[in-house]
Amino acid sequence: MNATGHIRKRETKKGEEYYQIIVETPSDQHGKRNRIYRSVQGTKKQAEALLRQTIAEVEEQSYIKPTKLTVGEWIHQWMELYVEGKRSPTTIEGYKNQVEKYIIPALGNIYLQDLTPAMVQKWVNQLRQSSPRTGKPLSPKTIRNIWLNLSSAMERAVIDEVIKKNPCEYTELPSREKYEAKVFDQSEIQEFLSAVSGTDLEVPMLIEICLGLRRGELLGLKWKNIDFEHSKMTICENLVSVGTELITKTPKTRSGIRTLEIPASLLDKLIQKRRRYLENKLRLGADFHDGDYVVCKDNGAPYTPDYYSLKYRRFIKKHGLKQIRFHDLRHTNATLMLEQGISPKVAQQRLGHADFSTTMNIYSHVLESVDKQAADAIDKAIFKSIHSA
Repeated sequence: MNATGHIRKRETKKGEEYYQIIVETPSDQHGKRNRIYRSVQGTKKQAEALLRQTIAEVEEQSYIKPTKLTVGEWIHQWMELYVEGKRSPTTIEGYKNQVEKYIIPALGNIYLQDLTPAMVQKWVNQLRQSSPRTGKPLSPKTIRNIWLNLSSAMERAVIDEVIKKNPCEYTELPSREKYEAKVFDQSEIQEFLSAVSGTDLEVPMLIEICLGLRRGELLGLKWKNIDFEHSKMTICENLVSVGTELITKTPKTRSGIRTLEIPASLLDKLIQKRRRYLENKLRLGADFHDGDYVVCKDNGAPYTPDYYSLKYRRFIKKHGLKQIRFHDLRHTNATLMLEQGISPKVAQQRLGHADFSTTMNIYSHVLESVDKQAADAIDKAIFKSIHSA
């Protein structure tokens, strides 16, 4: 594609001089002339450089038409066209929160075509220093997730020929620190279970220690998915918050759907809890929310995930127990399985991990301990007889 152009000096209404470049491109199929106009508030030499650059871009078909679209406007378009309706409700909610709370306030008013890698890097560095919401530094994982939303939106802008390059392409992100779970050891498990005994946390915490469910799996568990006759529990629903609404959804991966054998002691507790559930249903009548949830309030209504984590944290703090995250109860279950000699592959299946590597990576420190026990056992079995001979 051949293009030509020229420069002319113009004057604003205030009498200020500037240069305007005009690039002539081939006429369209209807014979209509296509012209590109660009203004330069600078010297004639700068205008000539821009003219050469624009002609080259037109001929190489890499020219991007200038737009006054802001970063905020584009991200909202991106959300509407490429995210909403194409992701799970919880994923969409997470995207919206990150966009509205972290990206738009800092970068939203910048023109999309003016956003530079340096601006993105400065923004990331600021998030490392303090969150605009709490004033505390954000974790490397959180920063990466927020940045990924911006980068995805910018990559789409490149594909749609709104910008030339993705300004997020070479951002230096903080390195992610490997999280090593805190878990209850054998004596701490006994102390914890003793503390929850007789409370409304008893059965849910027994489920966590014995079966290692994810929080959403625990809160989404329904009585219909417990086979009391065969001592089995099927995990197939996940309770999540989307805004102010609670919804249940299927696990992200097929491996998340699994059927687990229920330990006998836990089964007895579940039978007792089921009896109390039915008693409350009969007592409250029309005021009972019969959602069939195993873990619920006395009136049958489900708990929100965040509230239940808070309920758990308040309990362990009140009783002076070792402070570990709710999710670390799942790690405690996994550690317990591996320490008891259960195969990592079986642990993977019971935990619902999609990849065996996930199990191995998370619990590598436990496996090292188990490996030492195995070495000592082999040493004892083989060499004890030799030494005693």
